[in-house]
Amino acid sequence: AAQWQYESSVGAALPILTTLRDLLQTGDKVERIVGSASGTMAYCLRTHSLEVPFSEAIKNVIDLGFAEPDIREDLSGEDLRRKVVILAREIGMDINLD
Repeated sequence: AAQWQYESSVGAALPILTTLRDLLQTGDKVERIVGSASGTMAYCLRTHSLEVPFSEAIKNVIDLGFAEPDIREDLSGEDLRRKVVILAREIGMDINLD
């Protein structure tokens, strides 16, 4: 049987999902998850300033290869919504994109 690896779907391949699973399997309760779930938006918000317009920050993040193939998924929040659903399901919540 195939085993799907989806760690990179949340946190740019950081072991977030594995860590959540390990915590739950050892009896810990995850009460909240805090952090930046969108590297694209984190980069844009961190670099945007009076000297760097938001449009330039977006162009830079695309040029660096940090953005989703379709930047609209980042800008609309759709990518973030998907990540929240994945994380919530990992800790046992019954949640959908709807």
